Amino acid sequence: MHTSPVKYILCLIALSPLWALGDRAVTFSRNGREIHMILDRQFGVQKDSKHLLQVKSVTSGKILKELRNFSGVTAQKDTKYFSELSPFSVPETGRLRLEGKIFFCHFEQKYCSMQRVNEEP
Repeated sequence: MHTSPVKYILCLIALSPLWALGDRAVTFSRNGREIHMILDRQFGVQKDSKHLLQVKSVTSGKILKELRNFSGVTAQKDTKYFSELSPFSVPETGRLRLEGKIFFCHFEQKYCSMQRVNEEP
């Protein structure tokens, strides 16, 4: 039984957002007590989404800070998104782990996804 090329293409289009789940729109850089969130220029972070970013102490496991809203520069391509994210401060200088989720969209390829965060900056 053969599948028509149209059905095959429609299936690929429907599954393409699944390939986006591995995308990283935001990378993190730490400078002392400040964490910078570097947003790849082809992406925009959704302003009104249910983001969650927890900063935890690696040694104690204690949550030191929790961010649910971000601030930054509004994207010129669409005012519902940030094109740059503001850095934030953390209360201690020891080893930290960032955990959470960030919702973003790709401006050119017109898809949205979620980035899972689990790393030490």
